[in-house]
Amino acid sequence: CWLVAIWFVAPRFSDDKPTQAYVLAVSVLVAGVLQLVSQAPILWSLGFRFDYDWPASRAAVRQVVAALVPMVLGLTVTQINTLIDSLLAWSLAAPGDASEPVAWLGGAVHYPLRQGAAAAIYYGERLYQFPLGMLGMTMATVIFPLLSRHAARGQREHLAEDLTLGLRLVLFLGVPAGAGLVLLSDPLARLLFEHGEFTAADATRVARMIACYGVGVWAFCASPVLVRGYYALGEQRLPLRAGAIAMLTNVALNLLLVWPMAEAGLALATSLAAMLQMVLLTSWFSGQFGALGWRELGRTAVVTLAATACLLIAGYAALWFMSYQMAMSGRFARVIAPLVSGSVAFLTAGWLFDAAELKFLTGRGTSAPLPERPGTG
Repeated sequence: CWLVAIWFVAPRFSDDKPTQAYVLAVSVLVAGVLQLVSQAPILWSLGFRFDYDWPASRAAVRQVVAALVPMVLGLTVTQINTLIDSLLAWSLAAPGDASEPVAWLGGAVHYPLRQGAAAAIYYGERLYQFPLGMLGMTMATVIFPLLSRHAARGQREHLAEDLTLGLRLVLFLGVPAGAGLVLLSDPLARLLFEHGEFTAADATRVARMIACYGVGVWAFCASPVLVRGYYALGEQRLPLRAGAIAMLTNVALNLLLVWPMAEAGLALATSLAAMLQMVLLTSWFSGQFGALGWRELGRTAVVTLAATACLLIAGYAALWFMSYQMAMSGRFARVIAPLVSGSVAFLTAGWLFDAAELKFLTGRGTSAPLPERPGTG
């Protein structure tokens, strides 16, 4: 909906920029409604019906509401950090194009950002949200019922094993996805955004944001999976504490990096904060609720990094062979060629390194979507 509104609806609806902005805002609302409504027919076919018996539901609703705030904060730390990035970008951007002292900081320092920093953050966020939604949130949603069944039966060892499996799969996919964003940051920014009043300099600023967010994609994707492991056990305080530490760290790093790196420092701070959050969540879980499979995770990390190195070599080689001065069709080729060559290199390396995750994902390692054990349902 958002892309259709940008490319087709807004330009035909009006030439007035504020009016076009309202069209885009409405398109986001429409997208949310469609996402909700599209699930209704499937739920209905599975026998779901709304129950309006409020007295019978009151206790359960009260329990859900009580757990809602800490759970939402624990699951949306990355989004909150990105919002903080945007607010800082608005407040630390110089009025106009001139650099001048920041009055509300006593005039001792100059503004570290230029106009457009908040927009650059927004566009960069759009790109890293794609692997986060496709990998991290999807894996977390799929694995949560299994983790909950283990927790309900007191099978913490099995819960830790399957949580380890989820982390291995997310890392195996998230690390190359992040590396791909770093590799393709400039070609993607020019292909998707460098049109009309969006200049080459603007595309360069967005490319830096994509690359800095791409560094943390693996951590962005792993955190929702880890948080689901806590929630399966009914533990809400530790994810909230880890999220609070990550947010405070993000603010501190923002203020530390924004002056030397401009808006790219804000994106890098968010990536580093996500890595810290993942380290806290894994260490606390393994120490209190069940040891994770560190040997398996270590092997996954080594194999994934080696295969990702092959991806980067192949991708950069493809970019090196292509001209940087191309028409629109050339921009598309500069994205597709390294994407295809890098993907082939990664999969080939994964096969040569005998990656267990690749076997699992292709169905050669097991015939079930998740390993079944006696008594797990």
